[in-house]
Amino acid sequence: MTLRMSLLGAGFVLLAACNPVDNIVDDAVDTATQRILDILDEGQRALSSSTADVANIFNDILAQIGTDATLPDTLRDVLEYGSGIAVAQVNTGIQCQIDLLQARAREVLRFVERELQGRDASLPPPILCGAIPSTIDLNRGPSSWRSVRLFGYGLGQADDGQNRFQYTIPLAQGGFQSVPVSNVSNYDATLNLSNPALFTALFVTPADELQMLWNGQPVGGQGELAILDWQPRRVPRDVGSSAARWSPRCASSSACGDGEFDNDDGPADLFFRAEPRRSSDGRQILLEVVEFTAREVEDDRTTASERSRDVRAIYTAPDGFIVESFSPSTGNRVTTQIPEDASRNRRFSVPFSGGILSRLDVFLSTSGDRDVFTNRAGYLRYEMQVRSLDVVIREVQPPWLP
Repeated sequence: MTLRMSLLGAGFVLLAACNPVDNIVDDAVDTATQRILDILDEGQRALSSSTADVANIFNDILAQIGTDATLPDTLRDVLEYGSGIAVAQVNTGIQCQIDLLQARAREVLRFVERELQGRDASLPPPILCGAIPSTIDLNRGPSSWRSVRLFGYGLGQADDGQNRFQYTIPLAQGGFQSVPVSNVSNYDATLNLSNPALFTALFVTPADELQMLWNGQPVGGQGELAILDWQPRRVPRDVGSSAARWSPRCASSSACGDGEFDNDDGPADLFFRAEPRRSSDGRQILLEVVEFTAREVEDDRTTASERSRDVRAIYTAPDGFIVESFSPSTGNRVTTQIPEDASRNRRFSVPFSGGILSRLDVFLSTSGDRDVFTNRAGYLRYEMQVRSLDVVIREVQPPWLP
């Protein structure tokens, strides 16, 4: 509230220049003005006592000044406004700290004193004594905080720009989102957070409180309304073991050899590596065959090989969740040799003691066999047995977010 006024125009004699020491009045100030300044000084001293009665002190100040025309009506209104500081405790039912009220009362008296002396002065910002709810708990959803009632003192006063206090939500990219304020009186007001756009602003803000603005600037340490960050649900999931089957192709026509792994073709070298990972969107656990190569070491050197060709999902989280962790999460690799007579049993098995796979089974083909999955003349296929997984999925955003 800009209470600067032309006291000279009203016929009052003011200070010609500012004195840097409070409560020392220039000789040019007339006796009537000096008397009021003395009353204000005495009020400030009285408010320094821990047992000071704020309301009685202000009422006594007003009674001593009486109808003295030396005090402009606008400043008299400020004093009467100040007398309501203690009433805030009674009207709101929430106890402001006594020392906070006394400090505010002294600020009001200093403001009147400086205005009367013709010095720069601004009314202090409102006091926030409490709020219902006391915090904005994003874990409880908008139904619990879409309307926040504020209690305090001076909520109805205006700053130097004739604006009432504002509440804002700081934004990550800079600036802020204003919060509508309604039902404003000297002692209480209501914040309206029911707009869905404010839900999003509360969710993404890097700040941990709403900020009160006064004269366009944040009011530090007073007027802040805490925001409790949303904590996503984390849900454990037991994912049973599963099988993943592949049928690798030959790298080229020359690598196909005779297209079979007969027992008369000798042993075959086996190189295998598989790694699990999460998908880019975080919703799936993928199993990637980084390398699979089976190559006969003698005769026609039939070769079946693939590298990072197939990536398959072995688990997909439900909508609204991502995979936060899974175990086991390490891959498997092996370098070994398939013995010459393995094709007699049609299967060569490699057990694993750790990693995401419990076993690798290589199914060998003989002349004339056809792959049961592709129905093409096959030389082998392999099957990976995936262990049971302990998976933790995490909620991506609150269900109330638009």
